Amino acid sequence: MMILIGMVALTVQLLRAQSFGIEPFTDAVAFSRDHSPELFLSNRTASDVKDFFVQAAGDKPVKVIPISDGYNAGYRICYSTGNCRIPGKNDQWVQVYTVNTAECIRYYESENPDVLMAPFSQIRDLTTSSGHTKAEFNKVYNHYKHLSCRMYRQTGIESGGPLNEMTQLVEQYKSKVQSGSSMMLASEGEGVLMRPVDIRQFNWNLWLKCFDEIEQSGYKTLIEYSQPPR
Repeated sequence: MMILIGMVALTVQLLRAQSFGIEPFTDAVAFSRDHSPELFLSNRTASDVKDFFVQAAGDKPVKVIPISDGYNAGYRICYSTGNCRIPGKNDQWVQVYTVNTAECIRYYESENPDVLMAPFSQIRDLTTSSGHTKAEFNKVYNHYKHLSCRMYRQTGIESGGPLNEMTQLVEQYKSKVQSGSSMMLASEGEGVLMRPVDIRQFNWNLWLKCFDEIEQSGYKTLIEYSQPPR
C-alpha cells in the first residue's frame, strides 16, 4: 500500500523518444538515484516549468499544448515538427504534470480512501490507547492527508517494489516508536531508574514529527524528458 502512495501521481502516460540538447529545469531533483534518469521532481508549478523552457536560450519549442490525466494537469513542450499530441518515437519533447491536490484527495476519498489513510495507520491505532480522541486524530489526518497526493524520490528497490522517501521515513519512525520505550531512562543521583513517562504521548508526538519530515520530502510536479537531459 505504501508503494502505491509513493507512485500515486505517476499514473500519467510516460512516453519515450530520442535525445536532444536541452538543459534540465532548474530547481528540479532526480526522481531516482539509480533509475529513470529522464524523470525529475519539482515543487514549482507546471506553468512555471513551461515558461522556463519557452523563455530559455538555445533550443526553442515548436509547439506547447496543454495535457491532463485525471487529477494531473500540465503541458507537453515539443521541439519536433511531428504530432505533438501523439509524439512518435523520434520526437523530442518535455512534458510536465502538476498534481491538483484537492482533486487528488477527492478522487481517493471516493475511490480508495485507504490510499490516503495508509501513512496514518500507526497513529490511528495509537489514538485510543494514547488518550487522544477520534476528533484529534481526524484533525491530524485532515491536516496531513495531502501527503498521499505528493510524489517522492525513489530510494531503492525491494522485493515488494520501489522504495521512496516517504516509505523510508515511515519505516524509520516505526523503528523509533518500537525502540522508544526501552530508551526512556533517566539518571537520578548515582543510579539509573525508570521514570514515569507517558510513552503513548511520546509516540504520538513522534508520528507528528514524521509527518512534518514527509512534508519536506514531497513534490507536486513531475517533469519527464523524451531522453535524459544533458
